Amino acid sequence: MNAAIEFYDKRTVTVFLGPVCDYAVAPIARQIRYWQLPLVTPGAMAGDFGFLKTSMFPLLTRVGSNFNSLLELLARFLKHFRWQKMKLIYNPDGFANIMDRYCHIVLSCKWVLSNKWAL
Repeated sequence: MNAAIEFYDKRTVTVFLGPVCDYAVAPIARQIRYWQLPLVTPGAMAGDFGFLKTSMFPLLTRVGSNFNSLLELLARFLKHFRWQKMKLIYNPDGFANIMDRYCHIVLSCKWVLSNKWAL
């Protein structure tokens, strides 16, 4: 975040590429709407980056896969096969080498999609 502020203050940036880690993207993605600068990242996988796209992250572009699309695919499978009951099993500390609380962040999208898809 400090580097982004410095680039903005010195007027040496017209677009941010990255960061990738959700925790690093979040504060920059919140700030860029005030700076009117776009941010393009293969990260920002957490659901809130998609769910809050218009209200909080209008200048954020995610160019990689994300948890929203992964869980939307799962919802389509459930509808297609008419599966009625689902249990989510996960390790809250799984993939800690990738991101803190990675599995929790993935499954947090499920609750929002449950309402959208009436699961």
